[in-house]
Amino acid sequence: MLLLCALLLVVFPANAQSENLLQNPGFEAPFQTLDGDPPRQVAEGWTPWHVPAAPDAPSYANRQPEYEPAAPDTSRILEGENAQLLRSFFATHEGGVYQQVSGVSAGTTLTFRVSAYVWSNTFDNVDASEEDGDVFVQVGIDPTGGTDPQSSDIVWSEAGIEQYDAYNEYAVEAEATGDTVTVFVRTTIGVPVKNSH
Repeated sequence: MLLLCALLLVVFPANAQSENLLQNPGFEAPFQTLDGDPPRQVAEGWTPWHVPAAPDAPSYANRQPEYEPAAPDTSRILEGENAQLLRSFFATHEGGVYQQVSGVSAGTTLTFRVSAYVWSNTFDNVDASEEDGDVFVQVGIDPTGGTDPQSSDIVWSEAGIEQYDAYNEYAVEAEATGDTVTVFVRTTIGVPVKNSH
């Protein structure tokens, strides 16, 4: 399951305390239901996004992920009472969630961290990823505050690390160019296996 817990920090000088600037960084209830096919349930404070398929793409390609709360299944929630779940069934996707954060000062160095648990399986064994869907997770910061997940302004964490069946932390750092920044979580599934969570 792709379950998320996030943190956006202002990086202060040494020995100073950090401050989390995110609204609902733990993806806790309430969840809002938004339009989509199927309708998307997203933790308050976060906005879902995905890159739609090209008109001539196969039917499994770049489908909208399913967005749901992880609870009532709490077996893979890192902390708190809920988490954001994204999943695809026999489909690929590029999508995730984002949040705009205002009230920062230009020139401030920010760090965005997300803990994510990925499970991807051709079969139904929930304890191990077997014949996985080539799933990758990245986090990004748009220092200009834009909301286009394909913008060249976004500073993304390193790509190319597949990590399954455990919580892993993904982090990126960027310097704000104005008083608003946007943080992104991006998941990509390259192979349309049965379960990619």
